[in-house]
Amino acid sequence: MDRGATPQNSLRPGFNLFGSGRRTRGVKGFAILLGFQSENNSIELKRIVVSVPNRRVGRKLLEVAAHKVFTEHHAHRLWLDVFPTNDRARHVYKTFGFREEGQLREAVRRDGSYHSLILMSMLEDEYRASSHFPDAREI
Repeated sequence: MDRGATPQNSLRPGFNLFGSGRRTRGVKGFAILLGFQSENNSIELKRIVVSVPNRRVGRKLLEVAAHKVFTEHHAHRLWLDVFPTNDRARHVYKTFGFREEGQLREAVRRDGSYHSLILMSMLEDEYRASSHFPDAREI
């Protein structure tokens, strides 16, 4: 596991959890993917969480997630939503090849107020044409 993120067993239909890091050193991060049973072949990247930012763990988890989604599950689309104020995540997603599709206005209520979300996605052909495709095979 020291070469980055590796997929864990599926926890329930349509739900997968990935971890990164040696078991003896603790988990460095994880990613949650939903919708593997989608009739539209559209899988959601629900969340990426890293224990310590700025160590490229999140990016590595994103590479593993995209590889699993497009190569192993032959999905057509990988999508996510992100808060407009999360500049770090938006930058990572954009540089990876995700495109902004629009905004879900005031879609989430937190701490007594509503917040919007930016919807982003990547299609299978965009992934295969990207520089990430060959790298992900080595994960």
